[in-house]
Amino acid sequence: MQRRDFIRTAASMFAACGLPSGALLAANVKVGPADGEAQPFDFDRLKALAAKLAESPYRPDEPPLPNALTHLTPQRYQRIKYRRDQALWHGRDGELEAQFFHVGMGFKQRVRVHELDPASGLAREIHFHPWLFDYAGADLDPTTLTGDYGFAGVRIRRRPHLDYQDQVSFLGASYFRAIDDSLQFGLSARGLAIDAGDGYGEEFPNFTRFWLETPPPDSTRLTLYALLESPSLTGAYRFVIDCQVEGVKMDITPELYLRHDIDRLGVAPMTSMFAVGKTQPMAVDTFHAQLHDSDRLSIQRSDGEWICRPLRNPRRLARQRFEDDETPRGFGLIQADHDFANYQDTEDRYDLRPSLWVEPLGDWGKGAIELLELPTRGETSDNIGAYWIPAAPTRAGDRLRLPYRLHWSALPPVTTELARVHASFAGAAQAPGVRRFAVDFSGALDELGQGERITPRLEASHGHLEDIRLIESPARDACRVQFDWRADDDPGPVTLWLSLRAGDRAASETWCYRFEMA
Repeated sequence: MQRRDFIRTAASMFAACGLPSGALLAANVKVGPADGEAQPFDFDRLKALAAKLAESPYRPDEPPLPNALTHLTPQRYQRIKYRRDQALWHGRDGELEAQFFHVGMGFKQRVRVHELDPASGLAREIHFHPWLFDYAGADLDPTTLTGDYGFAGVRIRRRPHLDYQDQVSFLGASYFRAIDDSLQFGLSARGLAIDAGDGYGEEFPNFTRFWLETPPPDSTRLTLYALLESPSLTGAYRFVIDCQVEGVKMDITPELYLRHDIDRLGVAPMTSMFAVGKTQPMAVDTFHAQLHDSDRLSIQRSDGEWICRPLRNPRRLARQRFEDDETPRGFGLIQADHDFANYQDTEDRYDLRPSLWVEPLGDWGKGAIELLELPTRGETSDNIGAYWIPAAPTRAGDRLRLPYRLHWSALPPVTTELARVHASFAGAAQAPGVRRFAVDFSGALDELGQGERITPRLEASHGHLEDIRLIESPARDACRVQFDWRADDDPGPVTLWLSLRAGDRAASETWCYRFEMA
């Protein structure tokens, strides 16, 4: 007899004997998805657990899975549905419900999930049972699934989309993502990045355990705890997730415990896809006018300067760092272009993809935001990464606390009061070895230019800048800077910097672009 069947039978026996339901609770038995034994839990206990685990080597928790699960195709895996009537917090007529992802295909890591009662401080594990899922169409016999497999991840849904739409999902390693009011998923965040882009040297930490605190029925705010594990470190995470109509806001508190030295520890990492855009219209052989989840990296430095770095699909792996002596005010991968006419994609609707903005909370210290760009030939692989790297070495035995807030929304919650980069374009000029660029700025120019002439300030890391022109745009409160860059004897990548000035004052955010001629 399965444990849940026993619980239901026991409840019936108590009722038949005339015992009150409180007797069932006194026996430490609970009817519901959470069927494990009650254990005390809070964030301090999670931090103590992470610190203790960091004292010993990492041991992956990947139980043997039957071939029927490991050999699932993506199509068959997607047909496995969690049963709505078994959702955590279902039946309360509340705002939020939680469901769980099935293990299988490439998701082999066993993830333990618990429900936390905030009133008692007790947590109970939710065990895997085949009857939690609907396998129709997956060509899978649930009677063969007899192991303690756990789950692959967690999904959160919000009214009125409880039947069909995830608002937040945690699935695979430490990846998670959320939607805004477009109901479209796009880029992802990660718990942590370790030596990102180093091929076989990169680590992908796993969220191995979750604790979901039961929210009040009328609340859209959820607290979730997670244990992060990898060969190089452990981490205790607290997520306070607010599922708002216009987007999702997450306050994240990570406490990290290092097992080994780490060369590049990426904090608040995010991953996205950029294949084709306005600066590279022919980067991939596709009918799409544009093909990307994000089109730029946006940074607000500690001194308030705004940087716009359009993304690129490079020929080979490329990195660029933006160093800062103090904590940046924010950064993010942005989908700034939400005009359907610029995509003409009626199926995937890249024009609706959300942006993700990181707001550091507290003093992170000196460090750098690193942009990682990898070549891609299509839309199925994330090839863009962005994260913050501390300047101080990260060594075995270190304990780090770097809290931050994530904003999942169409555009960041903050923006510059100066002129913004609207779009940028690039292509071959008529002469060999020459590239032509056009950068459009919009907003605030009429006000900033009153009484003072707007001029462009342009720099290149090498090569020669020629034919620099400021062109008045037919659009109101906008202008274009057009220029040519001519190659020199340096074969390395070139970095361009452009901003507008009104006299001796900044009149725009700073446009930055990096590319290679060959």
